[in-house]
Amino acid sequence: MKISTKKILWSTYGLCMSMALLVWACTSKDAEPLVPYTFEDLKNLKMAPARVSVTASVSVTPSTVAPSAQATAVYNGIAAVVGGAAVPPAVTQAVADMNGVLGSAGYNAAAVAGGFTPAVVDGLTGTGVLPANLQTIVNTITADARFQPYLPVFSYPRINGVEITPTTASIGQPTPTAAVDALAVELINYTGNDPCFKSANDLFNQLMTSFESSRQGQIATIEGVFNQEKSAAEGEITGCLTDTQNKYKALVSSARTALDATVNNLITIRSTLGDAQYNTLLAFAYVQFSYQVKVYYNLQMADLNTCAITKTTRLSAAQETRVINTNAVNDSFNTAVKTGQNLVLRAYDSCHNQGTGR
Repeated sequence: MKISTKKILWSTYGLCMSMALLVWACTSKDAEPLVPYTFEDLKNLKMAPARVSVTASVSVTPSTVAPSAQATAVYNGIAAVVGGAAVPPAVTQAVADMNGVLGSAGYNAAAVAGGFTPAVVDGLTGTGVLPANLQTIVNTITADARFQPYLPVFSYPRINGVEITPTTASIGQPTPTAAVDALAVELINYTGNDPCFKSANDLFNQLMTSFESSRQGQIATIEGVFNQEKSAAEGEITGCLTDTQNKYKALVSSARTALDATVNNLITIRSTLGDAQYNTLLAFAYVQFSYQVKVYYNLQMADLNTCAITKTTRLSAAQETRVINTNAVNDSFNTAVKTGQNLVLRAYDSCHNQGTGR
């Protein structure tokens, strides 16, 4: 990070030194000498250690999805009938619930099921999208309280407590802290013959050189930490995106395999069920599958957004810590510089009657 600087003006120093030399020259050689000035305050000046901060962690709560226990019981019951068992209560209840929902919506079970052609089901599996008219039917059925117990339960991911949906592109970030500039110190090359002035001047230059070296070392450490955190955030996103895509590809594939098995089972036991129950359960399976796949695609998009937003949030947090810590170092440095400037000017002012600085 480029730090702008401000020049320290030394006109005051030149004026003070000129006046001091003039007064010293006019001082009586017979005057009683005072105790030599030792510049103790300047010698003891230290650059205070900066208080550095640790980058705040980014809290990520993963998305969740759980299948409906009631839907699972229905599909297991259908499979059991294939094996010769009687139609279980779970299947009978599903037929009653579905017929009630269809009746309230004015839909025919066979017509609903017939809309799910192989091409439509393949398209839904591959893209998560249904034809608009069929999606309207699915939305109406799944909005009914009687059908909702058969739907999977899910939650979207969160970053720092903020819910991330399929359409979330970013979350609010704190206002960045303004940077504090480090002062630029121009060392003074005293060319006169007075040992007091030269001693004070050399001591000041040594201190400023030491302070600048310390400042640069601390800034280098801060930059190193920032670069590590930046690399980690940028490196994690690739794996995050790939893992998310693989996760939901497997979930959709598993759901499609389960649907195909249920449809085949229903065909097998159609004569046992009768056409009415067969059509009702077929429509039930297609609608339930449609909702489940849509959930998977929505969660996938939300999780992909979470990958990107997590990276952005971590970089923002790392940058904020970088600025805060750099400011702390520059504040400490600037304070030491200003104090040193005041002390050396006092030393120059007293050189004319204190003798050689020690």
